[in-house]
Amino acid sequence: MTIFDLLTAYHRSLDNMTSWLDEAGLDEIERVGIADAWLSEMSDWFRSHGYCFACNRSLDRCCCAEGDG
Repeated sequence: MTIFDLLTAYHRSLDNMTSWLDEAGLDEIERVGIADAWLSEMSDWFRSHGYCFACNRSLDRCCCAEGDG
């Protein structure tokens, strides 16, 4: 997958997550916990495809703290 494919899937997932959280009867703590877990999964997913979630660069070109580059 290219970074453009990953970002397209990310934005689709973000729209779905936002809609779901808006409709779910959760308190703020639950919402934050779910959003945090989702972001962690997105970061792992980007990494599994060779990209840093924070800077969107390939892992071999990443120099940010998030990508450990």
